[in-house]
Amino acid sequence: AAGVSSTPVTSTARLVIQHVLIDPVATKAYAESSIVGGVGDEVTVGGSNSGNYTVTSMTVTEPKSGTPDLVAQGLGFDDWDTAHIEWPVGATSLSFRYLYDGTSPGYGTATVISSTSGLNTLPEPAPAAGQTVAGFQAVFTGSMAPNQYAKLPFTFSTQPVTSDTTVTNTVDYAV
Repeated sequence: AAGVSSTPVTSTARLVIQHVLIDPVATKAYAESSIVGGVGDEVTVGGSNSGNYTVTSMTVTEPKSGTPDLVAQGLGFDDWDTAHIEWPVGATSLSFRYLYDGTSPGYGTATVISSTSGLNTLPEPAPAAGQTVAGFQAVFTGSMAPNQYAKLPFTFSTQPVTSDTTVTNTVDYAV
């Protein structure tokens, strides 16, 4: 009806804008914390999204850039414990590269060796023949919610030593 107006009706709603917490946590666990030189062991490296935000990329670098590589620490990369590799839930692909000893061609290059979408697997090929693995980098992509994690267990060997040697190995994890 012309000239008739209604009383305005209002409604309120509460909105909380949360601070995004991006909190990558690197993990490393040796099967044994002390071993005899010349004996091997297993170590599991990885990381988790401990923030409150879904991330699209998780990168594990072993060892952390700027720290002594596996060779400098007296550790020889042997093989993967493929039965215990775990991708973060929500990851859909993995790009992977080996870092070779400084005396090997290709050390520190950004060339991606291989990619895969086979969950809980590593891409082929294995380390290049004749190369000494000094480290590696794994980049998981997808939609990885808070509390999702990656685990990359591998075995290594050590050289015999003439006196006790303590090394600190630092893994890097970024989202």
